[in-house]
Amino acid sequence: MPYSKKFIAISSTIVGVVLFLLGIANIGFYVYSVVDAQDKADQSVIFWYLFFVFMGITLVCAGIYFIWIGYKSRKEENYAELVKYLLSGLAAVLVVMILAGTFSEWSAAKKRSKRIEQEEVRNSLAAEMHHIDRIEINKFDQTGFSFSVHISEGLEGSYRLKTSIDNKQAVFLEEAEEVSLDNSKTRITRHISFEQLFQKCFDEFQGSNIYVCIENTGAKSLFTLKLQLILIEDKEQIITKIRDEVMLTSTGKTEFSMDTFTKNRQVKVNDFQPVD
Repeated sequence: MPYSKKFIAISSTIVGVVLFLLGIANIGFYVYSVVDAQDKADQSVIFWYLFFVFMGITLVCAGIYFIWIGYKSRKEENYAELVKYLLSGLAAVLVVMILAGTFSEWSAAKKRSKRIEQEEVRNSLAAEMHHIDRIEINKFDQTGFSFSVHISEGLEGSYRLKTSIDNKQAVFLEEAEEVSLDNSKTRITRHISFEQLFQKCFDEFQGSNIYVCIENTGAKSLFTLKLQLILIEDKEQIITKIRDEVMLTSTGKTEFSMDTFTKNRQVKVNDFQPVD
Protein backbone atom coordinates (compact mmCIF):
# COMPACT_ATOMS: atom_id res chain seq x y z
CA MET A 1 0.00 0.00 0.00
CA PRO A 2 1.57 3.35 -0.98
CA TYR A 3 2.45 5.60 1.94
CA SER A 4 0.13 8.38 0.75
CA LYS A 5 -2.78 5.98 0.50
CA LYS A 6 -2.13 4.67 4.00
CA PHE A 7 -1.81 8.21 5.34
CA ILE A 8 -5.13 9.18 3.73
CA ALA A 9 -6.87 6.18 5.29
CA ILE A 10 -5.46 6.92 8.76
CA SER A 11 -6.32 10.62 8.43
CA SER A 12 -9.87 9.81 7.45
CA THR A 13 -10.23 7.41 10.37
CA ILE A 14 -8.82 9.94 12.88
CA VAL A 15 -11.13 12.67 11.56
CA GLY A 16 -14.05 10.25 11.78
CA VAL A 17 -13.30 9.34 15.38
CA VAL A 18 -12.95 13.02 16.35
CA LEU A 19 -16.24 13.93 14.65
CA PHE A 20 -17.97 10.95 16.29
CA LEU A 21 -16.73 11.93 19.76
CA LEU A 22 -17.72 15.55 19.21
CA GLY A 23 -21.20 14.40 18.24
CA ILE A 24 -21.52 12.27 21.36
CA ALA A 25 -20.28 15.23 23.43
CA ASN A 26 -22.96 17.53 21.93
CA ILE A 27 -25.72 15.04 22.68
CA GLY A 28 -24.32 14.44 26.16
CA PHE A 29 -24.23 18.18 26.82
CA TYR A 30 -27.92 18.47 25.87
CA VAL A 31 -28.87 15.55 28.15
CA TYR A 32 -26.89 17.06 31.03
CA SER A 33 -28.50 20.50 30.49
CA VAL A 34 -32.01 19.02 30.43
CA VAL A 35 -31.43 17.00 33.61
CA ASP A 36 -29.88 20.03 35.31
CA ALA A 37 -32.90 22.19 34.36
CA GLN A 38 -35.47 19.84 35.89
CA ASP A 39 -35.30 21.51 39.31
CA LYS A 40 -35.22 25.05 37.92
CA ALA A 41 -38.08 27.43 37.15
CA ASP A 42 -36.69 28.24 33.69
CA GLN A 43 -36.68 25.08 31.57
CA SER A 44 -36.39 26.83 28.21
CA VAL A 45 -33.08 25.03 27.57
CA ILE A 46 -35.09 21.91 26.73
CA PHE A 47 -36.18 23.71 23.56
CA TRP A 48 -33.32 26.12 22.89
CA TYR A 49 -30.57 23.50 23.30
CA LEU A 50 -32.12 21.10 20.75
CA PHE A 51 -29.55 22.55 18.37
CA PHE A 52 -26.90 20.48 20.17
CA VAL A 53 -28.89 17.28 19.53
CA PHE A 54 -29.19 17.94 15.79
CA MET A 55 -25.55 18.99 15.61
CA GLY A 56 -24.53 15.90 17.58
CA ILE A 57 -26.46 13.53 15.32
CA THR A 58 -24.93 15.18 12.24
CA LEU A 59 -21.40 14.89 13.65
CA VAL A 60 -21.92 11.25 14.66
CA CYS A 61 -23.14 10.38 11.16
CA ALA A 62 -20.26 12.31 9.58
CA GLY A 63 -17.79 10.55 11.89
CA ILE A 64 -19.11 7.09 11.01
CA TYR A 65 -18.96 7.99 7.31
CA PHE A 66 -15.34 9.17 7.52
CA ILE A 67 -14.34 6.01 9.42
CA TRP A 68 -16.08 3.87 6.80
CA ILE A 69 -14.56 5.55 3.76
CA GLY A 70 -11.19 5.56 5.52
CA TYR A 71 -11.42 1.80 5.81
CA LYS A 72 -12.60 1.45 2.19
CA SER A 73 -9.83 3.73 0.91
CA ARG A 74 -7.20 1.24 2.09
CA LYS A 75 -8.36 -1.16 -0.63
CA GLU A 76 -10.05 0.91 -3.34
CA GLU A 77 -8.44 3.79 -5.20
CA ASN A 78 -11.67 5.66 -5.92
CA TYR A 79 -12.43 5.87 -2.19
CA ALA A 80 -8.95 7.26 -1.59
CA GLU A 81 -9.66 10.04 -4.08
CA LEU A 82 -13.01 10.69 -2.39
CA VAL A 83 -11.28 10.97 0.99
CA LYS A 84 -8.87 13.54 -0.45
CA TYR A 85 -11.76 15.72 -1.63
CA LEU A 86 -13.67 15.32 1.62
CA LEU A 87 -10.66 16.14 3.78
CA SER A 88 -9.90 19.16 1.59
CA GLY A 89 -13.53 20.27 1.90
CA LEU A 90 -13.46 19.75 5.67
CA ALA A 91 -10.25 21.79 5.90
CA ALA A 92 -11.90 24.59 3.92
CA VAL A 93 -14.95 24.50 6.20
CA LEU A 94 -12.71 24.66 9.27
CA VAL A 95 -10.87 27.67 7.85
CA VAL A 96 -14.18 29.43 7.17
CA MET A 97 -15.41 28.58 10.67
CA ILE A 98 -12.20 29.89 12.26
CA LEU A 99 -12.42 33.12 10.27
CA ALA A 100 -16.13 33.46 11.12
CA GLY A 101 -15.41 32.77 14.79
CA THR A 102 -12.60 35.32 14.81
CA PHE A 103 -14.84 37.94 13.21
CA SER A 104 -17.67 37.09 15.60
CA GLU A 105 -15.37 37.44 18.60
CA TRP A 106 -14.03 40.75 17.28
CA SER A 107 -17.59 42.01 16.77
CA ALA A 108 -18.65 40.81 20.23
CA ALA A 109 -15.60 42.46 21.82
CA LYS A 110 -16.45 45.71 20.06
CA LYS A 111 -20.04 45.53 21.33
CA ARG A 112 -18.84 44.74 24.86
CA SER A 113 -16.50 47.72 24.76
CA LYS A 114 -19.32 49.99 23.60
CA ARG A 115 -21.66 48.60 26.25
CA ILE A 116 -19.06 49.17 28.97
CA GLU A 117 -18.51 52.73 27.73
CA GLN A 118 -22.27 53.40 27.74
CA GLU A 119 -22.56 51.93 31.24
CA GLU A 120 -19.79 54.22 32.49
CA VAL A 121 -21.46 57.24 30.89
CA ARG A 122 -24.84 56.23 32.28
CA ASN A 123 -23.46 55.80 35.81
CA SER A 124 -21.68 59.14 35.57
CA LEU A 125 -24.82 60.96 34.40
CA ALA A 126 -26.95 59.20 37.01
CA ALA A 127 -24.62 60.41 39.76
CA GLU A 128 -24.29 63.97 38.43
CA MET A 129 -27.89 64.70 37.39
CA HIS A 130 -30.35 66.59 39.60
CA HIS A 131 -32.15 64.50 42.20
CA ILE A 132 -35.36 65.03 44.15
CA ASP A 133 -34.39 65.70 47.76
CA ARG A 134 -37.85 66.00 49.28
CA ILE A 135 -41.44 66.99 48.62
CA GLU A 136 -43.47 69.14 50.96
CA ILE A 137 -47.08 70.29 50.91
CA ASN A 138 -47.13 74.04 51.50
CA LYS A 139 -50.77 75.01 51.95
CA PHE A 140 -54.29 73.84 51.22
CA ASP A 141 -57.79 75.23 51.26
CA GLN A 142 -61.24 74.33 49.97
CA THR A 143 -60.17 74.67 46.34
CA GLY A 144 -56.90 72.76 46.26
CA PHE A 145 -53.37 72.51 47.59
CA SER A 146 -49.85 73.47 46.59
CA PHE A 147 -46.63 71.54 46.99
CA SER A 148 -42.93 72.17 46.50
CA VAL A 149 -40.29 69.79 45.26
CA HIS A 150 -36.74 70.47 46.44
CA ILE A 151 -34.15 69.48 43.86
CA SER A 152 -30.45 69.03 44.57
CA GLU A 153 -27.51 70.51 42.72
CA GLY A 154 -26.83 68.69 39.51
CA LEU A 155 -26.16 68.56 35.82
CA GLU A 156 -27.42 71.53 33.84
CA GLY A 157 -29.93 70.59 31.16
CA SER A 158 -33.53 69.79 30.28
CA TYR A 159 -35.60 67.52 32.50
CA ARG A 160 -39.13 66.15 32.46
CA LEU A 161 -41.04 66.44 35.72
CA LYS A 162 -43.86 63.91 35.96
CA THR A 163 -46.55 64.21 38.61
CA SER A 164 -49.08 61.58 39.63
CA ILE A 165 -51.60 61.29 42.45
CA ASP A 166 -53.27 58.02 43.36
CA ASN A 167 -54.84 56.07 46.17
CA LYS A 168 -55.09 52.29 46.49
CA GLN A 169 -57.97 52.18 44.01
CA ALA A 170 -56.96 54.40 41.10
CA VAL A 171 -54.66 57.02 39.60
CA PHE A 172 -56.51 60.33 39.69
CA LEU A 173 -53.98 62.66 38.10
CA GLU A 174 -51.05 62.28 35.71
CA GLU A 175 -49.23 65.17 34.09
CA ALA A 176 -45.75 66.03 32.87
CA GLU A 177 -43.83 69.18 32.00
CA GLU A 178 -40.38 69.99 30.73
CA VAL A 179 -38.19 72.13 32.98
CA SER A 180 -34.76 73.65 32.40
CA LEU A 181 -32.41 73.42 35.38
CA ASP A 182 -29.01 75.00 35.92
CA ASN A 183 -26.44 73.37 38.18
CA SER A 184 -27.73 74.89 41.44
CA LYS A 185 -30.34 73.73 43.93
CA THR A 186 -33.88 74.40 42.80
CA ARG A 187 -37.33 74.58 44.32
CA ILE A 188 -40.36 74.08 42.09
CA THR A 189 -43.85 74.86 43.39
CA ARG A 190 -47.08 73.71 41.78
CA HIS A 191 -50.77 74.01 42.63
CA ILE A 192 -53.33 71.23 42.20
CA SER A 193 -57.02 72.13 42.30
CA PHE A 194 -59.48 69.57 43.67
CA GLU A 195 -61.60 70.08 40.58
CA GLN A 196 -58.63 69.02 38.46
CA LEU A 197 -57.74 66.17 40.83
CA PHE A 198 -61.21 64.59 40.81
CA GLN A 199 -62.16 65.28 37.18
CA LYS A 200 -61.89 61.56 36.36
CA CYS A 201 -64.67 60.80 38.85
CA PHE A 202 -67.20 62.26 36.43
CA ASP A 203 -65.92 60.82 33.16
CA GLU A 204 -63.50 57.89 33.24
CA PHE A 205 -64.46 56.65 36.73
CA GLN A 206 -68.17 57.42 36.51
CA GLY A 207 -70.24 54.47 37.73
CA SER A 208 -67.20 52.75 39.26
CA ASN A 209 -66.82 51.48 42.82
CA ILE A 210 -64.09 53.98 43.69
CA TYR A 211 -65.31 55.29 47.05
CA VAL A 212 -64.36 58.91 46.62
CA CYS A 213 -66.29 59.05 43.31
CA ILE A 214 -69.55 57.47 44.44
CA GLU A 215 -72.45 59.95 44.47
CA ASN A 216 -73.87 60.94 47.90
CA THR A 217 -71.03 59.18 49.68
CA GLY A 218 -68.43 60.34 52.17
CA ALA A 219 -64.96 58.84 52.21
CA LYS A 220 -61.68 59.15 54.07
CA SER A 221 -58.84 58.28 51.70
CA LEU A 222 -55.06 58.20 51.76
CA PHE A 223 -53.44 59.62 48.62
CA THR A 224 -49.86 59.42 47.39
CA LEU A 225 -48.23 62.27 45.49
CA LYS A 226 -45.42 60.86 43.33
CA LEU A 227 -42.85 62.86 41.38
CA GLN A 228 -40.36 61.63 38.81
CA LEU A 229 -37.51 63.75 37.43
CA ILE A 230 -36.18 62.45 34.11
CA LEU A 231 -33.04 63.73 32.39
CA ILE A 232 -33.91 64.55 28.77
CA GLU A 233 -30.75 66.30 27.61
CA ASP A 234 -27.71 67.64 29.44
CA LYS A 235 -25.93 70.82 28.37
CA GLU A 236 -22.95 68.90 26.95
CA GLN A 237 -25.31 66.40 25.22
CA ILE A 238 -23.45 63.46 26.74
CA ILE A 239 -26.74 61.60 27.09
CA THR A 240 -26.88 61.13 23.31
CA LYS A 241 -24.28 58.37 23.78
CA ILE A 242 -26.80 56.31 25.73
CA ARG A 243 -30.00 57.35 23.97
CA ASP A 244 -31.17 53.74 23.76
CA GLU A 245 -30.45 52.97 27.41
CA VAL A 246 -32.85 53.03 30.36
CA MET A 247 -34.10 56.50 31.32
CA LEU A 248 -32.13 58.33 34.00
CA THR A 249 -34.61 59.23 36.73
CA SER A 250 -34.95 60.40 40.29
CA THR A 251 -38.17 59.83 42.24
CA GLY A 252 -39.86 61.06 45.37
CA LYS A 253 -43.22 60.83 47.06
CA THR A 254 -45.31 62.09 49.94
CA GLU A 255 -48.75 61.23 51.29
CA PHE A 256 -51.84 63.10 52.45
CA SER A 257 -55.31 62.13 53.63
CA MET A 258 -58.65 63.72 52.74
CA ASP A 259 -62.19 63.53 54.06
CA THR A 260 -64.50 64.01 51.10
CA PHE A 261 -68.18 64.02 50.27
CA THR A 262 -69.40 63.59 46.70
CA LYS A 263 -72.67 65.16 45.56
CA ASN A 264 -74.04 66.71 42.37
CA ARG A 265 -70.92 65.84 40.35
CA GLN A 266 -68.64 67.59 42.80
CA VAL A 267 -66.15 66.23 45.33
CA LYS A 268 -66.09 68.47 48.37
CA VAL A 269 -63.02 68.24 50.58
CA ASN A 270 -63.93 68.67 54.26
CA ASP A 271 -60.50 67.92 55.69
CA PHE A 272 -56.98 67.73 54.27
CA GLN A 273 -54.00 66.47 56.26
CA PRO A 274 -50.41 65.93 55.07
CA VAL A 275 -48.90 62.68 56.32
CA ASP A 276 -45.33 62.84 57.58
